[in-house]
Amino acid sequence: STGTGWTQTQYMPAGTTRAALGAFIGAFYDGQHPYHSMVVFNTSSINDYADIEKVEVRLNESYNWSYNGSGQSADIYSIEENVFDDPYNVDPLDTSASSLPPNSTYPDLYDDMADGNQYASNMFTTFTNNTWFPGSNSWFDLGEDAIGDCESHLEDAFFGLSIATRQSSVTSQRIATFAAYNDTVTPNRHLLKVTYIDSGTVTVDSNYRPALITVDGVPLDSLPADLTISYGHRTFAAEDEIIIVYGQERYIFHHWSTGDDTPTTTILIDKDFDFASPIIAYYDHEYYLDVVSPEGNIGGNDSGWYKDGTTIDTYITGSAGQTIDTRRMVTGWTAEGSAPISGTGDHVPPFEIHSYTRIVWTWEVQYKLSMQGALSPYIGPGPGWYFRNQPMVNVGVFPYTQVEPGVRKYAIGWTAVGALDDGTGNVIPNWIMSKPTIITWLYETRYELGITSDHGGVTGDTAGYYAPGTEINTGVTRLVYDDTDDGVRYEARSWTATGSLADGTGTEIPTFVITEPTYITWQWTTQYRLHVFSLFGTVTPEDYSWYDAGSTVEISASVPPDDDRQRFSWVGWNGEGDGSVDGGDPTETVTMNSPITQEAVWDADFYLTLDPGAGGFVNDVSGWYAYGTEVVVQATPPSPRLDTRFVLGWDGEGDGVVKMDPSLGNPSVISVKILSPTLQRAIWVTQYRVRLRNTEAFGDPRPPVGDYWVDEGDIFYGSVMPNVGGMICAGYEGTGSIDDGDLPIFSAVITEPSTITWLWREAEELPMKSWAESVLVAQGFRGRNLKAAVAPDGSVFAVAFYSQELRELRCHILRDGVWTPYVIARGESVGTFLDMDLDAGGNPHIVYYDGVRKQVRYAYFTPASTKADGGSFTDELVESGDYGRSLSMKLDSTGAPNVVYYDAELGDVRFLKRSGNGWLLYPISSLHDIGFYCALQITPLVDVPQVAFLDRDENAVKYARLENDRWQIETVAVSDNITGPIAMSLDIGGRPFIGYKEFTYPDDFLYYIANADENGWHSTPVVEERTSGVNASFVLDKLGYIHFVYNNDEMLTYLRYNGRQWERLDLDLGPADAWEVSLAMREDEELVAFFWNGNDMKAVATAGMDFPQDDFVALPPPQAPDETEQAETYGGGGGCFVATAAFGSLADASVRSLCALRDASVRSSAGGEALVSLYYAVSPAPAAGLASSDALRALVRRLLD
Repeated sequence: STGTGWTQTQYMPAGTTRAALGAFIGAFYDGQHPYHSMVVFNTSSINDYADIEKVEVRLNESYNWSYNGSGQSADIYSIEENVFDDPYNVDPLDTSASSLPPNSTYPDLYDDMADGNQYASNMFTTFTNNTWFPGSNSWFDLGEDAIGDCESHLEDAFFGLSIATRQSSVTSQRIATFAAYNDTVTPNRHLLKVTYIDSGTVTVDSNYRPALITVDGVPLDSLPADLTISYGHRTFAAEDEIIIVYGQERYIFHHWSTGDDTPTTTILIDKDFDFASPIIAYYDHEYYLDVVSPEGNIGGNDSGWYKDGTTIDTYITGSAGQTIDTRRMVTGWTAEGSAPISGTGDHVPPFEIHSYTRIVWTWEVQYKLSMQGALSPYIGPGPGWYFRNQPMVNVGVFPYTQVEPGVRKYAIGWTAVGALDDGTGNVIPNWIMSKPTIITWLYETRYELGITSDHGGVTGDTAGYYAPGTEINTGVTRLVYDDTDDGVRYEARSWTATGSLADGTGTEIPTFVITEPTYITWQWTTQYRLHVFSLFGTVTPEDYSWYDAGSTVEISASVPPDDDRQRFSWVGWNGEGDGSVDGGDPTETVTMNSPITQEAVWDADFYLTLDPGAGGFVNDVSGWYAYGTEVVVQATPPSPRLDTRFVLGWDGEGDGVVKMDPSLGNPSVISVKILSPTLQRAIWVTQYRVRLRNTEAFGDPRPPVGDYWVDEGDIFYGSVMPNVGGMICAGYEGTGSIDDGDLPIFSAVITEPSTITWLWREAEELPMKSWAESVLVAQGFRGRNLKAAVAPDGSVFAVAFYSQELRELRCHILRDGVWTPYVIARGESVGTFLDMDLDAGGNPHIVYYDGVRKQVRYAYFTPASTKADGGSFTDELVESGDYGRSLSMKLDSTGAPNVVYYDAELGDVRFLKRSGNGWLLYPISSLHDIGFYCALQITPLVDVPQVAFLDRDENAVKYARLENDRWQIETVAVSDNITGPIAMSLDIGGRPFIGYKEFTYPDDFLYYIANADENGWHSTPVVEERTSGVNASFVLDKLGYIHFVYNNDEMLTYLRYNGRQWERLDLDLGPADAWEVSLAMREDEELVAFFWNGNDMKAVATAGMDFPQDDFVALPPPQAPDETEQAETYGGGGGCFVATAAFGSLADASVRSLCALRDASVRSSAGGEALVSLYYAVSPAPAAGLASSDALRALVRRLLD
């Protein structure tokens, strides 16, 4: 070491070609203290490198060497690795962290020298240059055996370091010594090289780095600085004050690390100087506190410089500019810097200053509030000082002060000067202190009205204080009942009085004027309740009555005369209460000293009559029994018969009879309690066994194959699937109450044991139906939501629709070959959702959504008494609300309408049934957003409602059936692409077939029909044609085969399953605007399809259908629109104003695609529904302007395409 760091070695003398370096111990001493040092090296070749890794310094009081590791007071110092690669990096004698380079580490240390051969793990540097240390280039040959006894403990080659101190009277010098040994040239030769150093490294620093420090007049460029300073007196100077931000932040010199507190100091650098400790100039960091107040006196800490971290406590004392009714007062402060940013009051909470801080005190004017004439204590803000414009709330005085007994002075108002007007009352609610104010309170005298009523019930004017001359109207409730005993009450009959009133009678005191304190005492009479009763006959007085305390009352009892079913004998009275009677005759007297209960007691016997019904009794226990007797009765069934059983029930007349509906679990032994003349009846219901059989293991019979017990006279109902896998149900064979039949459904009244066996045959290929040419039905109406129906015998055809041209809901009825049109309702969106069914007489019943009034409405047709009058529709409300945007309706066997529709407000599907003049609601589900599309059918014979609907939350089609007033819900199909409308038809046995669509943008539809068997629901696409589901309708014939019509914007097509495969027939070319199609079937399975073609409605029927060819309804002349009607169109029905204006026709394929996308995608969420509604509210006007401009229409067409 040169004293400032490690340096590299020079090349060794000649002959040193390879050195395996070991441990060397050398010694220099100043004549008083020996020093020893050991350095461990290792290298494997002259070109390999090793770092100095360990340094051990030992102090020994003798001149003898130690060879083992037991030296005294060992101090271990670490030398950073690779120091030879980084000259002047670290002083090996300095163990402080500040002397090490960044990220350096101390290698592990050890002092084991037992064998003198300790080796480092790294490589030592090669000897590549000619200089060991600056200022010394000479080797000193110490000769042989200079080390003495160490030699025997060293390896053949070694390298070592020794450090000592040389001292003279002039200077002290550190001596760095290196020695090497090589036995390959001259054995036991020792070389020595010495360098003298007369200066040291001093670190100069400041706790504030930008400070300017000079050493001997030379400024330092940066801090900290490591300087090589020669011995002697050296002058260090630091700045006294450092300004960071003028007037806000500064540093003030405080002291040197040597203890000197003057900016300029002289330090002696000599052998005793501690080079390991830096010379540091310490500064105090100060911030300026700026306190500003236009008024008053500042207390505590005022403006000035404060050391960082000083606790500041500042406040305001006193007021300013005070007059008799005005002064200025501090209200708070605002601040920046270390103080709280703002506050109220005259004292800033103490804080530590860590930045420039400015505090500005705020002052406001205060006005004096004075009050005069107050006779009672103040409430709310009282007299005093208040800030200008301060809200004053509930300033007042206590309402009154007591002058003498019965006389008070009441505060009735005030007069005021200043910020307040005169007023009445004892409290001034809200006003603003805008100027000095004087309030004078006003009082009036009032007299006490005292009312004493032991039992309350005061009416009219109550007790209190009233102004002289006030008219008093007071009274009491005549009767007051006791709170603790309901047999006691009190009656007011008079009063006594002093003051302005005389005594009197009654419960209402005549009006009087109060002129002095007045006291009223009400007089009450106690009354007790008398309760007279008997289990038999009559009593007088009857039931409950009231009498004055101490009065007497006559009581009596009587019973009906004896007959063949009841008889009585007198026992006596049973009484409770002071003054009551026990025993005695039927007529007695009681004294009303308390509430009294009197029972007239009779001995009673009643006759029991038994009715065995169709069976009998084990013992006939008919006869006379005392009241309360329990009689055991045991019934026996009728004589047994084959396939017949009897079910017991109980019924009868009398208070103690047993009643049970017939059931297999009912007991045959019962206990009858005799409480009156009694008739106990045994009811035996006859049940017959009905056996259901099936010749094949398919068809899903319902009920399943098995034996069933049916009550005599009940209707038994069943069905199978009409066709299964190429087999057709050929009907059934029946015995007993069931006759043979040729349908897959039966219904019979069971009056004897019966059997039914289902029969099957192979399906035959049915001939394709022949269709007539399509005919015109209605011309020019441009309609929507077409619904058609035909009477079973084909005598009546009806079609209901909404005309966009006329904005009308219409129904056209065909009778005797002539169409008759009827208008049911008018208005925009009145009938855009509708459904229709025919009753047994062929009369249409229609349910529709009124979009203007947001109502579901029901209209039904009543034919006139004469053919010329035709008939008319009656229209009535079903339910109001945002309901009915998808709905379906069917009539049950009684002709009552059943309706299902969507609740847009709650996202529910609602089912209602007409009952009398009202509607009964049967909610289906509210768990999801369901019913946006829905369909309804009614099971034949048993009138069970069946509903299919779309569950938009689960993307599923679901099916619900109402059984015992509870809905059974099943999942039919699940798909992300499912959309509506939903359709449903029933086979002849009432089994549902559900139709739905799957939509893929832009215009791909695939229609599915789903049905269920014993294995669950199955969905099948009707055809693979991707547009088959745009508009479709289907029905089922008696064999369960599907008849299906649809349009694909080019063709109206009919599909029929013939028992083996689907057959197709194109019915009508070019439906220009085929929004809807509706298919209806007559009882003989002849078909008719109604559909829109452009603005016209057309119909096409099978050849067997007698359908008129030349009669139709033409569009009537236009009418002015009703200005009160509102435009409201929703998806699933409704065009697109902008697209129609751009493309010129609602029938255009692009318009159709956009409408389909709207219905299937946009409207599938509540947000989309709202967006569509907004569109229809704002788009008609822009669409009208667009239609008049060819250029704009062309531009919009390009955008929409």
